[in-house]
This record gives sequence, C-alpha cells and structure tokens, in this order.
Amino acid sequence: MNRLFGLVIVGLLSFSSVSACSCEILEACEAYSFADIVFTGKLVALKEGVSNEKTVIDATFETIEYFKGDGPRMSKAKFRAGGCEPDLLLGQIHIVYKGDLGSPLFCNPTKVIRDLSKDTKFLQELRSSKRSFTISGAIIGATASIRPHIKIELLTHNGRFDVSVDSDGNFRYVTDLIDESTVRVSFPVGTRFRMKRLGMVSDILSNSVEFTVSPTKSHCDRRVFELVSRE
Repeated sequence: MNRLFGLVIVGLLSFSSVSACSCEILEACEAYSFADIVFTGKLVALKEGVSNEKTVIDATFETIEYFKGDGPRMSKAKFRAGGCEPDLLLGQIHIVYKGDLGSPLFCNPTKVIRDLSKDTKFLQELRSSKRSFTISGAIIGATASIRPHIKIELLTHNGRFDVSVDSDGNFRYVTDLIDESTVRVSFPVGTRFRMKRLGMVSDILSNSVEFTVSPTKSHCDRRVFELVSRE
C-alpha cells in the first residue's frame, strides 16, 4: 500500500502516505472476525498524534450503524501511520474496523464507501448469519493440466463435501458450520506447493495438507496455494 502522505485541501481533507508499507490485506470477513467493533460512519475530524512513541492518526466518526459491538454516536479510532494507514477522507462515509486485527502484519481495511446499501450488504449478512462460514482462496502457478487434479474437501461431522476450483484457480465454498471441521487439500504426485495464510508462508512437504476451521473463532478462512515445483 503505497500512498501519498499529507494534508490535502480540495474541498476534502485526507490522510495518506508516501512511505512503503508491507502488510497483509485481509478479506472482509477476516477483518470482521478479528475486529472488536465494526461500524459505518462519517469522518468528521482527523489529526496526527503519538502513541507509545509511534505516529498514529486519530480519527473521529459520526456513526451511522454498528455491525459488530456497540459504542457512542461519536466514535474515535486510531490508525498507525507510516504507510499502512487506510485512506481517510474528511466528510466521507467509511466502513471502520476497530481493534488490533490480530497482528501488526495486517493492514486495517477501513475504507471509504461509495454506495452505502451495496457496500454494507456483506456486513449485514455477517451480522445476521452467525454460523455461515466461507472457505476461499486461490491456486497460483498451476497449469490447466494440473488444476483439475487438485482436490479440496471439507470434512465435517455431517460428512464430506467437495470444494470446486474454477478455471482461474479460485475456490469459494459457503456453509453453515456448527463445530470445528477439517479442510483437506490434495495435490498431484510430483508437485510441490506452498501455502499462504494471513501473512504466514509454509511449504507443503507431502501431496496433501489438512487444516482446521472453526466457526467460533472466525467467519471465514482464505488460503493461497502456490506451485513451487513439478517433476
């Protein structure tokens, strides 16, 4: 996220940054899961400050609707500066995620929204469907001849369910999980993949990998599997 940092006056005020920052961009449902509070609100005040010897941006929002947690009509949020802060536009409506989002490796996905009803639809769905869980991700680097042989399965107490991979290597499966379950990904013999999840990278040393998903801890799980080599 490379942004121009400054105070810009063209009818609106904004904060953005020139320093390069490397952080993981969370999916909307991941950000919702990690955040303590999620709301929509109009940005009414901005100022730069210092917290724990680090530069931060203090923002004040006039809240419109809370989707997770609760709070006052005027809500304050802090964002770390240095290139990882979201684009903030004074006078505009934002979706705001408050909390540490699990790790400083993650970018705060607070953003300006253009269409209030359209851009908040997913928040309404997350709020109303406590058990809905999304498994998603992508297969990168695999050719069209390899992709059909990659198998993704969701293993639950109610049975085994196949997760399909499209022609571009993307997959997405939405289900109502009640208990902790397992996802198994199997790869063709002679291929080696690495798995990326929330800023962490791990090599897969066999032809399959399993990981646990839990509806009590999150609303989704997104992973990327990248082809490293093939025999």
